Amino acid sequence: MLGLIKRGNILQPKVGFVALGATTEVFGVANPEKAIEKLNTIRIDILKQLKNLKIDIIDPANKTVTSAEELQEVIEKFKRERIDIVILLFCSWSHETLPLILATELIGCPILIWALPEAAESASLCGVLATGSNMMRRGFCFDYLIGSAKDEKTINKVLKAAKVAAAVKKLQRSKIGIVGTPPPGMMDVICPEMEWGRIVHEIVHLDLTELLMRYKEIRAEKAEELAKQISKEIRVSPSITENELIDASRMYFALKEIVVSYRLDAITVRCFPELWELGLPICFAFSRLSDEGICTSCECDLKMAVTQLAIQWLTGLSSMNVDIGAINYEENSVFLFHCGAAGTKLAQSLGEIEIRRHPMSNGGVQVNLEMRRGKVTLAKLTDPFKGKFKMLIFTGEVVKSPPSFGNYALVKLDSPVSKVIDLFIKEQGGHHIAVTPGDIREELIELCHFLNVEAVLI
Repeated sequence: MLGLIKRGNILQPKVGFVALGATTEVFGVANPEKAIEKLNTIRIDILKQLKNLKIDIIDPANKTVTSAEELQEVIEKFKRERIDIVILLFCSWSHETLPLILATELIGCPILIWALPEAAESASLCGVLATGSNMMRRGFCFDYLIGSAKDEKTINKVLKAAKVAAAVKKLQRSKIGIVGTPPPGMMDVICPEMEWGRIVHEIVHLDLTELLMRYKEIRAEKAEELAKQISKEIRVSPSITENELIDASRMYFALKEIVVSYRLDAITVRCFPELWELGLPICFAFSRLSDEGICTSCECDLKMAVTQLAIQWLTGLSSMNVDIGAINYEENSVFLFHCGAAGTKLAQSLGEIEIRRHPMSNGGVQVNLEMRRGKVTLAKLTDPFKGKFKMLIFTGEVVKSPPSFGNYALVKLDSPVSKVIDLFIKEQGGHHIAVTPGDIREELIELCHFLNVEAVLI
């Protein structure tokens, strides 16, 4: 919700850390003090590596935990701190009830169990293999890691898992605002909201009349000031009137009031036919809100709003809600487009952005931009089928596109375009998809894992 995170920034995860080890009686060690000292050395070396990352480490025990009594104190601290994820480091094999106690007490909190492959004599790997098997049987939410703290890939996986867990936590506490009902004929954006309550915390339904009332109540001076600022920041088509810029500014302020008033994390609006008939498309307002880190999605599509919000919290970047407009089998490309509602930060350059008249609305403006070139990820959460949510994930590269209207991108896919279209239909992807800069497949797969969503890689 607003205020929980600094908008536009990647979340800084709060990570609970606990190192487990066996009592000396288990191994029959002749020199117990030396054995404990060795386990603590392993723990300290790992913590040194983790503290170089941009994560908040909570380490209540400050030692290797070997008993249920010690672990309970750690668990209580984790609950008070409301951690995002637990890193469970096996300095050695541990009594197998300990991880199960932690998972039971922190039900729903992701756990990353970690073994050190080089510590053969301590049976660290045995601890992860046993615990992983036991937790699978009990249905707990966890992932595992086998790697040295000196290995950059290992440390990156820890960081990635922590960031994903923080995003999952925010997503499950999020509020999504839906203004109006799905546009006429758009059956594929209708959602079983009770099921979606497993992914997000609350869905708030609002009426278009509230948006229009707020729009009318925005002071003219306030809207005029923003309209003048817009003209200085972005190129405006000569055909656009001053009143159209003022109307667009009013709509921006009205939508922002709604987001703040209802403490929304994302908002999606029925833009046509009513707002188009009034000459009040929401494209400019959505673009500006997106630049401010407020997640916006078109046409009352809850699935897209949740998908885009997840992407934003994973990466700190916004995404474009687009249609797949055309395909080219020979070039293995898709042309993506939508009305001009995307954030300007996604553009190839600020100089190439232009505010133009919305071609399908009875007046009003949109933000015309081509998405910047480079690697992109495309993703879409789908409605649950037989109780199972899925996320469709594929990648490509934005290349130079012929000029078009609204927001657009020509993407050369990494997978065969025929396979993408085929799976999109068979997996009920609908006509919208989110596209965002960079390759974030691994993050999305981890997100799906922690949400109990099936990741469908295309």
